[in-house]
Amino acid sequence: QRIYLELVAKNIDRADALLKELLTEPECDDEPRVNNIAGIMALARGHHSAADVYFLRAKSQVVGQPFLSADMINNYGWTKVCRDRYDEALLAFDEAITIYPGYLAAHISRVGVLYRLNLIEEADKARRALARFAPTDRRVFLGLTYPVIQEF
Repeated sequence: QRIYLELVAKNIDRADALLKELLTEPECDDEPRVNNIAGIMALARGHHSAADVYFLRAKSQVVGQPFLSADMINNYGWTKVCRDRYDEALLAFDEAITIYPGYLAAHISRVGVLYRLNLIEEADKARRALARFAPTDRRVFLGLTYPVIQEF
């Protein structure tokens, strides 16, 4: 938890030091959350290939926890977005949604990638579906209203 808090505070060096300390613990390589945070750290450092490895390892370690598995795949999708590999990112976000249909972050990520791929009609349709799915979520609400605000 402390590593996440350091990342949120943008103390990447401190988070990295804490992660290195955590990685000295026995059997930590078998823990999906450790691999997930290592992937997030690699992503923060711009080491996308390493992040891929950590997120895929984390996903393979998750058994019987669809939400956690979807989270790992969503994070993996972001390694693809960071490298402008939107087709691959879209596949990852779709997989996350298949694993856990209620995983809102993957739905939001998917809409963004559809727009980046210039698939406007499909993106608009997905955005409207997202509004029906989670109309009160602030991320969805902001995503729906921001384009309207831009017109003024």
